[in-house]
Amino acid sequence: PELYVKFKKTKMDLRVRDLQMLALWTLTTDGTNPTSWAFVKNKPLCKRVVAVVLDSLSVDLHEYGKGKGLFPNLQKLVVDHEFGHEVPTRAPGSKNKVFHGFPVLLNVPLKKPNVVVAAENLPPLSHYILADHQLTENLYPRLGADASAGFVNILTESTAKEEVLYDFLAIDCEMCRTAEGLALGRVSVCDAKEKVVYDKYVKIEEPITDYLTRYSGITPEHLEGVTLTLAAVQAHLLSIISPETILIGHSLENDLIALKMIHDKVVDTAILFPNAMEGRKNGLKFLANKYLRSSIQTGNHDSVQDALAALRLALLKQSKGPDFGQPNAESESIFLRLSANSPPVSSVIIDNAFLCSRFIQNTAADCIPVEEDAKGTAQLVKMNKVAKELQVAASSPNASDAMKVKERQGSVKGFSVLHLHGIERHLEGSEKPEPFWEGIDSVLSRMDSAVGEIFGSLPYNTLLMVTGGNGDLPLVKRLQSQKNMASRSTLSVWTSEQEEHLVTVLEAARRTLSWLRIKTDPLRAAAASTSRPQKKKKAGGSQMDVDVVAQ
Repeated sequence: PELYVKFKKTKMDLRVRDLQMLALWTLTTDGTNPTSWAFVKNKPLCKRVVAVVLDSLSVDLHEYGKGKGLFPNLQKLVVDHEFGHEVPTRAPGSKNKVFHGFPVLLNVPLKKPNVVVAAENLPPLSHYILADHQLTENLYPRLGADASAGFVNILTESTAKEEVLYDFLAIDCEMCRTAEGLALGRVSVCDAKEKVVYDKYVKIEEPITDYLTRYSGITPEHLEGVTLTLAAVQAHLLSIISPETILIGHSLENDLIALKMIHDKVVDTAILFPNAMEGRKNGLKFLANKYLRSSIQTGNHDSVQDALAALRLALLKQSKGPDFGQPNAESESIFLRLSANSPPVSSVIIDNAFLCSRFIQNTAADCIPVEEDAKGTAQLVKMNKVAKELQVAASSPNASDAMKVKERQGSVKGFSVLHLHGIERHLEGSEKPEPFWEGIDSVLSRMDSAVGEIFGSLPYNTLLMVTGGNGDLPLVKRLQSQKNMASRSTLSVWTSEQEEHLVTVLEAARRTLSWLRIKTDPLRAAAASTSRPQKKKKAGGSQMDVDVVAQ
């Protein structure tokens, strides 16, 4: 097999998604090449793809290591082979954000079907009320300990009259910080017609240590002269919320805790629209922008605006059906896509236990959990050597060799992914607002040695893809954390120079590199080379300006 790569300096860098598309097309029977930049000649002969992610290897860090001679094996993929190729690659993101490339490599976007579900077949809003275990898992106030701490229970204490009953209400609260913790400063309630039925500032009994104005929108002037107590707020809400009223909100447990109210008819938009990463929740601002195409919280928070956003999100979900807004409805695992091929392509991921379990969930892929890069490399090398032995045995006329192939063929995976965290972990070991390269030479050298070991162990006709995935995300996170802290404090200011530096760092974190090469039998490659007409390089042109073949 031969890998033809077309790349010109004038074009944009490749995306991590492009590498995924190349791997899928190489391994599956789909006759359509989705890439405009690569082509595998004799594709059926390329039986395996091995992807190695050197997490957080930026272009700048690579240039540093290359200048110190720390990447002999990466360079060997390019220099020691007539057609090896190094490709500038961009991590997912935008001007204001950057994401890990690794999840993008493993999640294939789905084409959204234009399916209209009849209204009579859609479940009612009550279908999305949180179950008891969800209330508990998300720390909603429940009967028991909470009831004895001044909480009122809507189920037993509601005074709502039939003529003012609401089927559902959207609620959002704003809080201020006191020495005792967060305290209710404002509460807003909207009905199904988006009418504001209650919007009040609340007297805070304890001394306020921080108005959290950037997040609450509350200033000292707002609370000056306010006499409405929490008990009075509770009494009013009990008069309009019946035991059957559905309360809608975003992470509503925080609002109910601030209100000191217990209710079990809750629709939570943070759970209606789950984050793809287990244990994390999407913010209301993100969801409003993505699904409502509206911008909220651009300045100070406004509880009416937030309540309306949660209401609209809940009604949108109800109008579209349960699958709407689910991460797995927008993408599927690359392992699922490969296993659906005919014949199925087997896969394995080598990573830490958390990421392994996350990415193989509901797939047939194998998982090898490791906590150290060296152990992960050793596992992949071991698997490659088995594949190499079977490749040799498959060409042998010996019956015992044929039996060996038959018995052990299942241990050879068509798609293998190894995630190395050494660079990322080193970069995380700093609190400084600049790149942390002190002592990183040995880390880069180990990463390069791992690439050398892996390539050396590969069987012939295997496509090796090595990528950084993304650049220095730990530095981005440190700067963003400093920006957030400055925005919350009255003692520090986030300057325009710091913002400019953050934008520069974000752009640098999106710039990484990838290396592509199909490992072929050198004897066959030499024979093919002598029988194939050689392309002449244009005068004044560089290798980047011509078609390149990677064998």
